[in-house]
Amino acid sequence: MDSLRSESVKTALVMSLNVFCVVSIVILNKLLYAKQYSFRFANTLVAIHFAFTAAACCACEKAGVFVAKRTPWHEVLKLSMSQVGSVAFVNFSLMYNSVGMYQVLKLLNIPVICVMEFF
Repeated sequence: MDSLRSESVKTALVMSLNVFCVVSIVILNKLLYAKQYSFRFANTLVAIHFAFTAAACCACEKAGVFVAKRTPWHEVLKLSMSQVGSVAFVNFSLMYNSVGMYQVLKLLNIPVICVMEFF
């Protein structure tokens, strides 16, 4: 029972950290797009985010946090294209819309990605 409780607490903490990080990234991105900084290179920002994510994933794999699975390249390509398109379009949305509208549009991406995954 104690191990189940400690696992639940660990899961809750990791989920809370994830939400905190995502919200922080969105707010920082919106600050970059504000008139004060006028950063207008949404695709560059996407590339920076993906580069850091790839580096973090490689570091976690090397540290033994998870084991990478081998998948056929055409499946990886399909998923990669949908994810890159999703992130690029929501960053453009963040550039031109409020954070609230950004969150709504980002959530609407979920059904679209599910449909793309199905086909």
